[in-house]
Amino acid sequence: MTPVPPNSIGPTAPTLPPADYRIAKCGNWPARKKESARRTRDARNYQYIREIRNARIDKLIRSGYERPNATVYLMYGEEPFRVTHQYDGKRMPPWRDLTPWMKVQLLTMLLNDREEGFLTFTINVPDYYENKWIDKGQNPSAMMRDRISKELTKHVGKNLKFFFVMEGHNKTEKTRTFLHLQGGVIIPKSSDLPAIKQALRRAAGYDLRSPKAKERGAAFKTYYHQGIALTDYIFKMFDLIDDRLAGNKVVISNSGTQAARKLWNDITGRS
Repeated sequence: MTPVPPNSIGPTAPTLPPADYRIAKCGNWPARKKESARRTRDARNYQYIREIRNARIDKLIRSGYERPNATVYLMYGEEPFRVTHQYDGKRMPPWRDLTPWMKVQLLTMLLNDREEGFLTFTINVPDYYENKWIDKGQNPSAMMRDRISKELTKHVGKNLKFFFVMEGHNKTEKTRTFLHLQGGVIIPKSSDLPAIKQALRRAAGYDLRSPKAKERGAAFKTYYHQGIALTDYIFKMFDLIDDRLAGNKVVISNSGTQAARKLWNDITGRS
């Protein structure tokens, strides 16, 4: 496949938040320059992949596929969906070199191609847990990861794919506030939706008997649209320093990481 020039990949590449907030604030100019290049590379690569993917969708529609938007058809159909080189002709980077933004974007790309879509959520971490974990030197992101995994396993099933980004700043004034997380979780089947919401509320420690606690503690929305808007939104505060999180803001479940890595390797031909 012949790559197209960088200036012909379509709309302007999305602006990515820093993949490592420490680099964004340090005085190491070579490190900052390198990280900025990785962010720009991933944004352009994702745009490039989507354009090739959309062209393949159009071709599959003309060929009579019933669900031409499904990743499984694009990857394992008669003509495998494969993009081995970047927009600039260089070899696609390995999984380990991708920014957190790109890894989350790949997972949303995979989850979104399911008929059920996936559930996005915003959860406020209660002050009780935040203070308790910080006093004990425990990382809030890791603690919420474990609690969410435990409750989803108990109420829905094992090894569910989910991700979230934890932040502690107000999006309008960018001032420090309580910890909260925004992310998404797979919906195995439509009937699981109430149990998933209940599991996420329980993970946050909210009393399910209190309607006010439910409304204040968590919000949900089923997501069906593929694009960069969701990922850009949940990464909006990623570059702000927060000593409560010690740099660990992004969480992807083990099953989610495995699925996103496999998708990337299948698309790029990496192993």
